[in-house]
Amino acid sequence: MDNIADVLQKAFPGLEGDGLDDLMAVAHKRFYPPDTVIVHEEEAGHTFFVVLKGQVEVSKQIDGQTRRVLQRHGPGEFFGEMALIEELPRVATVQTLTPSTLLEIHKDDFDTALARHPTLALTVMRKVTQRLRWADQTAIAELRQQNEKLARAYHKLAEQERLRSEFLTTIAHELRTPLTAADGYLSLIASGKLPADQVQEGVGRAARSVKRVVKLVNDILFLQEMDLILPEFQPVSLRELISQAVADRSQQAIDANLSLRVQVEEPLPEIRGDPEWLRRAIDALLDNAIKFSPNGGEISIRIARRSEQIRLSISDQGVGIPTDQMDRVFARFQRIERAGPHLFGGVGLGLPVARQVVEQHGGTIEVHSVEGQGSTFVLSLPATD
Repeated sequence: MDNIADVLQKAFPGLEGDGLDDLMAVAHKRFYPPDTVIVHEEEAGHTFFVVLKGQVEVSKQIDGQTRRVLQRHGPGEFFGEMALIEELPRVATVQTLTPSTLLEIHKDDFDTALARHPTLALTVMRKVTQRLRWADQTAIAELRQQNEKLARAYHKLAEQERLRSEFLTTIAHELRTPLTAADGYLSLIASGKLPADQVQEGVGRAARSVKRVVKLVNDILFLQEMDLILPEFQPVSLRELISQAVADRSQQAIDANLSLRVQVEEPLPEIRGDPEWLRRAIDALLDNAIKFSPNGGEISIRIARRSEQIRLSISDQGVGIPTDQMDRVFARFQRIERAGPHLFGGVGLGLPVARQVVEQHGGTIEVHSVEGQGSTFVLSLPATD
């Protein structure tokens, strides 16, 4: 692939017209022999790169001694994207593996292109944000895989220390992506580089990123509070809680090409419980079902009375749970990062929250799953009559 327009459109889908022309105008083509270092880790960076021909390798220094390969990029892929957002040191070293031709775009030239064609900003930022999220999730998955190899050599106390350390690392990554995205969009808006008719979209994307951060912090605080605060029981309609949870998650399901089907067997009595705590538990299970159904399908929510119990089941047709992880799915900070080609975010708090809420209500929660076919979580709670 050597056509500059084709390469830029592959890097940034949707880039066309004047925006494409403006970006091509400020992109400088440069050839590098193999084994040439393009950027050095920790150096100041002001240039963004798109691979036109050849292949480059991205690596990072680990613990001051080991150099670890993070990824490789070919034609139509880019690196150095943070130079477009703010002035930060390079986080990795990039060098050519083969004779390579790169498109180089300096931040000042990019800003000039934005001034001529402001809509270019949203197209580029959309792809850069996706790239940051993928990079963070990949880094988290690889960190956990390496740490798991070491965990076998330690006793239980060392294992707990590892989990806490991984949790902090995961939290840092999960917070960085939405905060960086929000900062990027807000910086574009504050600079006046977005046209008036696109400011609302930029604000909306920034708001959604901030909302992700707030939800994560609230989940952490809620899990800690559960150990200290007793729930406030009152008559609760599970039917209403489920309806609310489904409504709240409907757009997320649509975006994931999923349908939500609710079946309620009558008569269905109320239960005694804390509506806010139960809502969090149901929402966590529904979010879990949606997240781990990357190929779409149907999520079935069934609720019925069985003897003295109200049973709620949430079934998905997603990736399922590996057999060796079945006994750990409700442990805090445990999660599935990868299933086949799919990477998953999150910090592993949803299922522990659901289990603790159910147990504090005198109920039980169990899971049935077949890897590659889906999972069913079943909650059983005492009926009031």
